[in-house]
Amino acid sequence: MKVGLIGTGFGTRVHLPAMRADPHIEVVGICSAQQTRAEAAAAEWGVGFATDDYKELIAHPDVELVDVCTPPDSHAAMTIAALEAGKHVLCEKPLAMDAAEAEAMAAAAEAARAANPSIVDAVHHEMRYFPHRRLLRDLVRSGFVGQLRYVLQSTMVDYGVNPGMEPYWYTWVARKEQGGGFLTGMFSHEIDLLRATVGDLHDVVGTVSIAVPEKPLLAWDYRDGDAIGPDSPSVGTAEATADDTVAITGRLDNGAPFVLAGTWAVPNGGGTRLEIHGSEGALVLSGTTVLGAKKGEALAEVAPPAEYGLDASLGPGMVPAAARLFEDVAAVVDGRRPASEALFARIADAVHTQRVMDAARAGGERLIG
Repeated sequence: MKVGLIGTGFGTRVHLPAMRADPHIEVVGICSAQQTRAEAAAAEWGVGFATDDYKELIAHPDVELVDVCTPPDSHAAMTIAALEAGKHVLCEKPLAMDAAEAEAMAAAAEAARAANPSIVDAVHHEMRYFPHRRLLRDLVRSGFVGQLRYVLQSTMVDYGVNPGMEPYWYTWVARKEQGGGFLTGMFSHEIDLLRATVGDLHDVVGTVSIAVPEKPLLAWDYRDGDAIGPDSPSVGTAEATADDTVAITGRLDNGAPFVLAGTWAVPNGGGTRLEIHGSEGALVLSGTTVLGAKKGEALAEVAPPAEYGLDASLGPGMVPAAARLFEDVAAVVDGRRPASEALFARIADAVHTQRVMDAARAGGERLIG
């Protein structure tokens, strides 16, 4: 699979090392908003083509798949252009700015597939490949808990109050107009994972809030992956327009209720905890540990199959999971794996996630304090 990458922030920090792990993948072009950055990334990674025009990258005859790794406000235009050019596409999450954009992207994918049934459209929800998440999905689908009765999830982290993390600072992540915020930046993963595990989410209502309205401005043009911390130089503050706190509720396919709550604005958050309760048992995900119990039993740890393991030697953070996602996409694009056996999220999946996020915002936005 020959790939053209758009975006040299997260794209060079996570996507490129993940792709280089697969001998079936060759990166043939890199695009950045700045030509100098595109050329620097191409030189570093041994890629022969660099441009600051995404349309030029898409039109390149060697590019089979376009990897869109830019802020969300550019996803729709780039993804639709790639699909209209007959290219496979992998787009970063969140898919779009709102459901209307997401639905336009889905329509473009369907039109591209009508012209070429082998077209692959995928969304970069690499957390689907975490071993504990795959195990949880397997157990629910096997009927371990029986009929679903109640699902409760919380994600409490300190990213927005920790100067070592990007959400602490005023970057695009703090700007609603660019698709920033906790809901899109982090909770979109959790919504996708919940849907992949327990099915569609219905009758969604919610609310989003801003707990930390002022963000310090870094003294340089920040790029994803730059070293940041409490000693990073800053030049005043700017007003955050994107949410940092979310609460969502609704119903599953069978009418059972679910509750999702999260924030990255608390200093002592306990991470992610997901409880799935049913008529015959319960499953609990605490961090990366899965606990399970049948009715009348005590919760006990359940280990993921060895084949679900990720190769930590490929790089830090999300690189190992991203490598598994790229391997999955490449296998389908190359015809080595049926699309029905792939785990990656499609644009149609991300449309549902976008509708859930839109419903949460429709419940109101307010400042805490």
